[in-house]
Amino acid sequence: MATPQLSRYAQEARAYGLAFLFATTATLLLYRALDKPGRLRWALYGVTVALTGLAHIFALLMLAGHLYIVGSRWWLSRDRALLRWIAVTFVALLPVLPFVYLGATQRGGQLAWIAEMDLDTALAAPAAIFGATIGGLVIIGLALAARWPDRALIRELGVLAVIPPVALIGVSFVTDSIWVPRYVLFVLPAITLCAAAALRGLRFRTVLVLVLVAATAIPDQLTLRGPATHMGADFRALSKVILKNQQPGDVIVYAALGNWSLRAGMDYQLRDKPRPADVLLQTPSAELGQLAAVECADPAACLGKAERVWYFRQWKTGEPLDDVGPIGPTLEKDYRQIDIFKKTKGTLVLLERKPGR
Repeated sequence: MATPQLSRYAQEARAYGLAFLFATTATLLLYRALDKPGRLRWALYGVTVALTGLAHIFALLMLAGHLYIVGSRWWLSRDRALLRWIAVTFVALLPVLPFVYLGATQRGGQLAWIAEMDLDTALAAPAAIFGATIGGLVIIGLALAARWPDRALIRELGVLAVIPPVALIGVSFVTDSIWVPRYVLFVLPAITLCAAAALRGLRFRTVLVLVLVAATAIPDQLTLRGPATHMGADFRALSKVILKNQQPGDVIVYAALGNWSLRAGMDYQLRDKPRPADVLLQTPSAELGQLAAVECADPAACLGKAERVWYFRQWKTGEPLDDVGPIGPTLEKDYRQIDIFKKTKGTLVLLERKPGR
Protein backbone atom coordinates (compact mmCIF):
# COMPACT_ATOMS: atom_id res chain seq x y z
CA MET A 1 0.00 0.00 0.00
CA ALA A 2 3.03 2.30 0.11
CA THR A 3 2.95 2.51 -3.69
CA PRO A 4 0.90 5.49 -4.92
CA GLN A 5 -0.98 3.58 -7.63
CA LEU A 6 -2.82 1.41 -5.11
CA SER A 7 -3.84 4.45 -3.07
CA ARG A 8 -4.95 6.33 -6.14
CA TYR A 9 -7.23 3.72 -7.65
CA ALA A 10 -8.63 2.77 -4.27
CA GLN A 11 -9.93 6.36 -4.13
CA GLU A 12 -11.61 6.37 -7.53
CA ALA A 13 -15.15 5.21 -8.25
CA ARG A 14 -13.91 3.49 -11.40
CA ALA A 15 -13.38 -0.07 -12.53
CA TYR A 16 -9.64 -0.36 -11.89
CA GLY A 17 -9.85 -1.10 -8.18
CA LEU A 18 -12.45 -3.79 -8.82
CA ALA A 19 -10.40 -5.27 -11.66
CA PHE A 20 -7.40 -5.42 -9.32
CA LEU A 21 -9.50 -7.15 -6.65
CA PHE A 22 -11.05 -9.73 -8.96
CA ALA A 23 -7.86 -10.49 -10.91
CA THR A 24 -5.86 -10.97 -7.72
CA THR A 25 -8.60 -13.13 -6.21
CA ALA A 26 -8.85 -15.21 -9.39
CA THR A 27 -5.13 -15.93 -9.31
CA LEU A 28 -5.31 -16.94 -5.66
CA LEU A 29 -8.31 -19.19 -6.34
CA LEU A 30 -6.50 -20.78 -9.28
CA TYR A 31 -3.63 -21.80 -7.01
CA ARG A 32 -6.11 -23.15 -4.45
CA ALA A 33 -7.93 -25.14 -7.14
CA LEU A 34 -4.64 -26.56 -8.44
CA ASP A 35 -3.50 -27.40 -4.92
CA LYS A 36 -6.70 -29.20 -3.96
CA PRO A 37 -9.09 -29.59 -6.91
CA GLY A 38 -12.81 -29.53 -6.27
CA ARG A 39 -15.99 -28.37 -7.97
CA LEU A 40 -16.53 -25.51 -5.54
CA ARG A 41 -13.01 -24.18 -5.95
CA TRP A 42 -13.17 -24.33 -9.72
CA ALA A 43 -16.60 -22.68 -9.66
CA LEU A 44 -15.34 -19.85 -7.49
CA TYR A 45 -12.40 -19.41 -9.84
CA GLY A 46 -14.73 -19.22 -12.83
CA VAL A 47 -16.93 -16.61 -11.15
CA THR A 48 -13.97 -14.37 -10.35
CA VAL A 49 -12.64 -14.68 -13.91
CA ALA A 50 -16.02 -13.53 -15.21
CA LEU A 51 -16.10 -10.66 -12.72
CA THR A 52 -12.59 -9.67 -13.77
CA GLY A 53 -13.62 -9.41 -17.41
CA LEU A 54 -16.78 -7.50 -16.54
CA ALA A 55 -14.78 -5.05 -14.45
CA HIS A 56 -12.19 -4.37 -17.16
CA ILE A 57 -11.57 -6.29 -20.37
CA PHE A 58 -7.80 -5.79 -20.36
CA ALA A 59 -7.58 -7.37 -16.91
CA LEU A 60 -8.26 -10.67 -18.66
CA LEU A 61 -4.63 -10.56 -19.75
CA MET A 62 -4.03 -12.31 -16.44
CA LEU A 63 -5.29 -15.44 -18.21
CA ALA A 64 -2.06 -15.56 -20.20
CA GLY A 65 -0.26 -16.11 -16.90
CA HIS A 66 -2.88 -18.62 -15.79
CA LEU A 67 -2.42 -20.52 -19.06
CA TYR A 68 1.31 -20.73 -18.43
CA ILE A 69 0.76 -21.96 -14.86
CA VAL A 70 -1.65 -24.70 -15.91
CA GLY A 71 0.28 -25.59 -19.07
CA SER A 72 3.65 -25.90 -17.33
CA ARG A 73 2.19 -28.10 -14.61
CA TRP A 74 0.40 -30.28 -17.13
CA TRP A 75 3.62 -30.64 -19.13
CA LEU A 76 5.42 -32.02 -16.09
CA SER A 77 2.64 -34.19 -14.67
CA ARG A 78 0.36 -34.96 -17.64
CA ASP A 79 -2.47 -34.75 -15.12
CA ARG A 80 -5.63 -34.54 -17.22
CA ALA A 81 -7.50 -33.01 -14.29
CA LEU A 82 -5.58 -29.79 -14.96
CA LEU A 83 -7.41 -29.50 -18.28
CA ARG A 84 -10.54 -28.57 -16.34
CA TRP A 85 -9.11 -25.08 -16.43
CA ILE A 86 -9.91 -24.85 -20.16
CA ALA A 87 -13.58 -25.68 -19.67
CA VAL A 88 -13.99 -23.48 -16.61
CA THR A 89 -12.34 -20.52 -18.30
CA PHE A 90 -14.39 -20.95 -21.48
CA VAL A 91 -17.64 -20.88 -19.53
CA ALA A 92 -16.44 -17.93 -17.43
CA LEU A 93 -15.71 -15.89 -20.56
CA LEU A 94 -19.16 -16.38 -22.12
CA PRO A 95 -20.85 -13.51 -20.23
CA VAL A 96 -17.89 -11.26 -21.02
CA LEU A 97 -17.89 -11.80 -24.81
CA PRO A 98 -20.69 -9.26 -25.55
CA PHE A 99 -18.69 -6.58 -23.74
CA VAL A 100 -15.54 -7.57 -25.63
CA TYR A 101 -17.45 -7.08 -28.87
CA LEU A 102 -18.86 -3.72 -27.78
CA GLY A 103 -15.43 -2.62 -26.63
CA ALA A 104 -13.89 -3.54 -29.96
CA THR A 105 -16.51 -1.54 -31.87
CA GLN A 106 -15.94 1.52 -29.66
CA ARG A 107 -12.16 1.38 -29.64
CA GLY A 108 -11.67 4.42 -31.87
CA GLY A 109 -13.92 6.65 -29.77
CA GLN A 110 -12.93 5.40 -26.33
CA LEU A 111 -9.16 5.01 -26.71
CA ALA A 112 -8.30 7.69 -29.26
CA TRP A 113 -6.94 9.91 -26.48
CA ILE A 114 -4.03 7.54 -25.71
CA ALA A 115 -0.70 8.89 -26.91
CA GLU A 116 1.26 6.92 -29.51
CA MET A 117 3.70 4.39 -28.14
CA ASP A 118 7.39 5.25 -28.30
CA LEU A 119 10.59 3.98 -26.74
CA ASP A 120 10.56 6.52 -23.90
CA THR A 121 7.04 5.47 -22.88
CA ALA A 122 8.04 1.81 -22.96
CA LEU A 123 11.13 2.42 -20.83
CA ALA A 124 9.06 4.42 -18.33
CA ALA A 125 6.45 1.66 -18.05
CA PRO A 126 7.89 -0.20 -15.01
CA ALA A 127 7.91 2.90 -12.82
CA ALA A 128 4.58 4.08 -14.24
CA ILE A 129 2.87 0.87 -13.13
CA PHE A 130 3.83 1.63 -9.53
CA GLY A 131 3.26 5.38 -9.79
CA ALA A 132 6.59 6.03 -8.10
CA THR A 133 9.91 5.85 -9.92
CA ILE A 134 12.39 5.07 -7.14
CA GLY A 135 10.13 2.84 -5.07
CA GLY A 136 8.90 0.99 -8.14
CA LEU A 137 12.41 0.33 -9.41
CA VAL A 138 13.50 -0.89 -5.97
CA ILE A 139 10.66 -3.42 -5.86
CA ILE A 140 11.28 -4.53 -9.44
CA GLY A 141 14.99 -4.91 -8.74
CA LEU A 142 14.24 -7.11 -5.74
CA ALA A 143 11.77 -9.13 -7.78
CA LEU A 144 14.49 -9.90 -10.29
CA ALA A 145 16.59 -11.28 -7.44
CA ALA A 146 13.79 -13.49 -6.09
CA ARG A 147 14.83 -16.78 -4.54
CA TRP A 148 12.57 -19.58 -3.35
CA PRO A 149 12.92 -23.35 -2.94
CA ASP A 150 10.22 -23.86 -5.57
CA ARG A 151 11.75 -22.14 -8.59
CA ALA A 152 8.74 -23.03 -10.72
CA LEU A 153 6.59 -20.77 -8.52
CA ILE A 154 8.94 -17.82 -9.09
CA ARG A 155 8.75 -18.43 -12.85
CA GLU A 156 4.96 -18.48 -12.66
CA LEU A 157 4.85 -15.21 -10.76
CA GLY A 158 7.29 -13.74 -13.25
CA VAL A 159 5.04 -14.66 -16.16
CA LEU A 160 2.00 -13.24 -14.34
CA ALA A 161 3.88 -9.98 -13.86
CA VAL A 162 5.51 -9.63 -17.27
CA ILE A 163 3.12 -10.86 -19.96
CA PRO A 164 0.23 -8.36 -19.50
CA PRO A 165 2.28 -5.13 -19.76
CA VAL A 166 4.56 -6.56 -22.46
CA ALA A 167 1.52 -7.62 -24.50
CA LEU A 168 -0.13 -4.18 -24.29
CA ILE A 169 3.12 -2.36 -25.08
CA GLY A 170 3.93 -4.70 -27.97
CA VAL A 171 0.49 -4.30 -29.53
CA SER A 172 0.76 -0.53 -29.08
CA PHE A 173 3.93 -0.45 -31.17
CA VAL A 174 2.29 -2.16 -34.15
CA THR A 175 -1.20 -0.65 -34.02
CA ASP A 176 -3.05 2.17 -32.27
CA SER A 177 -1.76 2.54 -28.74
CA ILE A 178 -3.70 0.87 -25.95
CA TRP A 179 -1.01 1.24 -23.29
CA VAL A 180 -2.16 2.84 -20.04
CA PRO A 181 -0.34 1.75 -16.85
CA ARG A 182 -3.53 1.40 -14.83
CA TYR A 183 -4.79 -1.24 -17.27
CA VAL A 184 -2.25 -3.68 -15.80
CA LEU A 185 -2.49 -2.64 -12.17
CA PHE A 186 -3.25 -6.27 -11.29
CA VAL A 187 0.38 -7.34 -11.94
CA LEU A 188 1.56 -5.59 -8.76
CA PRO A 189 0.89 -8.54 -6.40
CA ALA A 190 3.03 -10.89 -8.50
CA ILE A 191 5.91 -8.39 -8.57
CA THR A 192 5.74 -7.67 -4.86
CA LEU A 193 5.57 -11.37 -4.01
CA CYS A 194 8.76 -11.93 -5.98
CA ALA A 195 10.34 -8.98 -4.17
CA ALA A 196 9.25 -10.48 -0.85
CA ALA A 197 10.82 -13.79 -1.85
CA ALA A 198 14.13 -11.99 -2.43
CA LEU A 199 14.00 -10.69 1.15
CA ARG A 200 13.03 -14.04 2.70
CA GLY A 201 14.70 -14.41 6.08
CA LEU A 202 16.36 -10.95 5.90
CA ARG A 203 14.34 -9.05 8.48
CA PHE A 204 16.56 -6.01 8.85
CA ARG A 205 16.87 -5.54 5.10
CA THR A 206 13.13 -5.99 4.76
CA VAL A 207 12.52 -3.12 7.16
CA LEU A 208 15.02 -0.95 5.30
CA VAL A 209 13.32 -1.66 1.97
CA LEU A 210 9.88 -0.85 3.39
CA VAL A 211 11.18 2.42 4.80
CA LEU A 212 12.90 3.29 1.51
CA VAL A 213 9.82 2.56 -0.60
CA ALA A 214 7.52 4.46 1.74
CA ALA A 215 9.88 7.44 2.08
CA THR A 216 10.53 7.83 -1.64
CA ALA A 217 6.81 7.61 -2.35
CA ILE A 218 5.89 10.46 0.03
CA PRO A 219 6.01 13.22 -2.63
CA ASP A 220 3.83 11.15 -4.96
CA GLN A 221 1.44 10.32 -2.12
CA LEU A 222 1.08 14.01 -1.24
CA THR A 223 0.48 14.92 -4.86
CA LEU A 224 -2.02 12.11 -5.11
CA ARG A 225 -4.17 13.79 -2.50
CA GLY A 226 -4.19 17.16 -4.22
CA PRO A 227 -7.37 18.79 -5.58
CA ALA A 228 -6.70 17.86 -9.22
CA THR A 229 -4.56 14.76 -9.13
CA HIS A 230 -6.66 12.25 -11.00
CA MET A 231 -5.83 13.49 -14.51
CA GLY A 232 -8.52 16.18 -14.59
CA ALA A 233 -8.35 19.94 -14.30
CA ASP A 234 -9.04 21.73 -11.04
CA PHE A 235 -12.75 21.96 -11.80
CA ARG A 236 -13.60 23.42 -8.41
CA ALA A 237 -11.26 26.39 -8.84
CA LEU A 238 -12.25 26.96 -12.47
CA SER A 239 -15.96 26.81 -11.70
CA LYS A 240 -15.45 29.48 -9.06
CA VAL A 241 -13.88 31.69 -11.72
CA ILE A 242 -17.04 31.37 -13.83
CA LEU A 243 -19.37 31.98 -10.89
CA LYS A 244 -17.47 35.12 -9.96
CA ASN A 245 -17.08 36.58 -13.45
CA GLN A 246 -20.05 35.42 -15.51
CA GLN A 247 -22.73 37.73 -16.85
CA PRO A 248 -26.28 37.03 -18.07
CA GLY A 249 -26.21 35.61 -21.59
CA ASP A 250 -22.75 34.07 -21.30
CA VAL A 251 -22.18 30.76 -23.11
CA ILE A 252 -19.50 28.09 -22.75
CA VAL A 253 -17.78 25.89 -25.34
CA TYR A 254 -15.38 23.03 -24.74
CA ALA A 255 -12.18 21.95 -26.44
CA ALA A 256 -12.41 19.19 -29.00
CA LEU A 257 -9.76 17.21 -27.06
CA GLY A 258 -11.15 15.62 -23.91
CA ASN A 259 -14.40 17.56 -23.92
CA TRP A 260 -16.23 14.61 -22.37
CA SER A 261 -14.31 15.02 -19.11
CA LEU A 262 -14.25 18.82 -19.28
CA ARG A 263 -18.01 19.02 -19.73
CA ALA A 264 -18.73 16.44 -17.04
CA GLY A 265 -16.44 18.11 -14.51
CA MET A 266 -17.80 21.59 -15.07
CA ASP A 267 -21.42 20.41 -15.11
CA TYR A 268 -20.89 18.74 -11.76
CA GLN A 269 -19.27 21.77 -10.11
CA LEU A 270 -21.94 24.14 -11.45
CA ARG A 271 -24.89 21.90 -10.70
CA ASP A 272 -27.91 23.77 -9.32
CA LYS A 273 -26.14 27.07 -9.91
CA PRO A 274 -26.45 29.77 -12.57
CA ARG A 275 -24.05 28.93 -15.39
CA PRO A 276 -23.25 29.74 -19.00
CA ALA A 277 -25.34 27.93 -21.60
CA ASP A 278 -23.66 24.92 -23.25
CA VAL A 279 -24.80 26.03 -26.70
CA LEU A 280 -22.99 23.33 -28.71
CA LEU A 281 -24.44 20.39 -26.79
CA GLN A 282 -27.09 18.43 -28.64
CA THR A 283 -27.22 14.98 -27.01
CA PRO A 284 -25.56 14.36 -23.61
CA SER A 285 -23.13 11.46 -23.38
CA ALA A 286 -25.26 9.79 -20.69
CA GLU A 287 -28.12 9.43 -23.16
CA LEU A 288 -25.77 7.96 -25.77
CA GLY A 289 -23.98 5.53 -23.49
CA GLN A 290 -20.64 6.86 -24.72
CA LEU A 291 -17.91 9.12 -23.40
CA ALA A 292 -18.39 11.93 -25.90
CA ALA A 293 -21.60 13.89 -26.32
CA VAL A 294 -23.02 14.86 -29.71
CA GLU A 295 -22.35 18.49 -30.49
CA CYS A 296 -23.95 20.83 -32.98
CA ALA A 297 -23.07 20.06 -36.61
CA ASP A 298 -23.01 23.79 -37.40
CA PRO A 299 -21.23 25.28 -34.37
CA ALA A 300 -21.25 28.85 -35.70
CA ALA A 301 -25.03 28.76 -36.08
CA CYS A 302 -25.51 27.25 -32.61
CA LEU A 303 -23.25 29.87 -31.09
CA GLY A 304 -25.40 32.56 -32.62
CA LYS A 305 -24.73 36.15 -31.57
CA ALA A 306 -23.58 35.44 -28.02
CA GLU A 307 -21.79 38.50 -26.64
CA ARG A 308 -19.41 36.58 -24.37
CA VAL A 309 -17.99 33.07 -24.67
CA TRP A 310 -16.10 31.00 -22.12
CA TYR A 311 -13.71 28.54 -23.75
CA PHE A 312 -12.55 25.67 -21.52
CA ARG A 313 -9.66 23.36 -22.39
CA GLN A 314 -7.16 21.06 -20.72
CA TRP A 315 -3.68 22.10 -19.60
CA LYS A 316 -2.13 25.51 -18.96
CA THR A 317 0.46 25.55 -21.72
CA GLY A 318 0.18 26.56 -25.36
CA GLU A 319 -1.93 29.14 -27.13
CA PRO A 320 -5.24 30.20 -25.51
CA LEU A 321 -7.40 28.64 -28.25
CA ASP A 322 -5.48 25.39 -28.64
CA ASP A 323 -7.65 22.30 -29.32
CA VAL A 324 -10.67 24.50 -29.99
CA GLY A 325 -12.03 22.35 -32.80
CA PRO A 326 -14.64 23.34 -35.44
CA ILE A 327 -15.76 26.47 -33.56
CA GLY A 328 -12.22 27.86 -33.75
CA PRO A 329 -12.51 29.99 -36.93
CA THR A 330 -15.62 31.70 -35.59
CA LEU A 331 -14.02 32.50 -32.25
CA GLU A 332 -10.86 33.84 -33.89
CA LYS A 333 -12.74 35.97 -36.44
CA ASP A 334 -15.66 37.32 -34.41
CA TYR A 335 -14.29 37.47 -30.86
CA ARG A 336 -11.41 38.95 -28.94
CA GLN A 337 -9.83 37.62 -25.79
CA ILE A 338 -10.53 39.76 -22.73
CA ASP A 339 -9.24 37.48 -19.96
CA ILE A 340 -7.56 34.15 -19.34
CA PHE A 341 -7.61 32.02 -16.18
CA LYS A 342 -5.17 29.17 -15.64
CA LYS A 343 -5.54 26.66 -12.84
CA THR A 344 -4.12 23.18 -12.34
CA LYS A 345 -4.40 21.26 -15.63
CA GLY A 346 -6.98 23.61 -17.09
CA THR A 347 -7.43 26.93 -18.89
CA LEU A 348 -10.49 29.17 -19.18
CA VAL A 349 -10.48 31.83 -21.86
CA LEU A 350 -13.10 34.59 -21.76
CA LEU A 351 -13.91 36.07 -25.17
CA GLU A 352 -16.08 39.03 -26.14
CA ARG A 353 -17.69 39.68 -29.50
CA LYS A 354 -15.88 42.28 -31.55
CA PRO A 355 -17.82 45.46 -32.31
CA GLY A 356 -19.79 45.14 -35.52
CA ARG A 357 -19.46 41.34 -35.77
